[in-house]
Amino acid sequence: MKHERRRYERFPLLLMGRRVDTQNRRTVLEILELGVGGCLTECFPEARAGHRFQLQIPLLNQSWLRLNCKVRYRLTDVGLGVEFLGITETEKESLTELIMTELWQQDLPPGALFAPPIPAENPRELEYA
Repeated sequence: MKHERRRYERFPLLLMGRRVDTQNRRTVLEILELGVGGCLTECFPEARAGHRFQLQIPLLNQSWLRLNCKVRYRLTDVGLGVEFLGITETEKESLTELIMTELWQQDLPPGALFAPPIPAENPRELEYA
């Protein structure tokens, strides 16, 4: 799949999500890139183009965002290109906040794309459990 076909930019982030199968079993799944329209994940055996599953992504408030997904493509030794299906504006906002915070945590300079503003006199500190 060519990058130009994407509607939303994806960002290189490493997150540990969960894949939920049809028997409601959860399996840890590495998310390698994330955007508001989809992501790149590690491969799993039954995943082929068109395969649908639920992906749970950990949010900053310790809850999980549950998204219905469809595998768009599979790149051997790279991962799965996944599209989020029926994503709401609220879910997009939650993903945007997560992406911004994760990029900020990766020490991007203050003026970088999607980096939250950091007042010099009051630097922002985040705590994770």
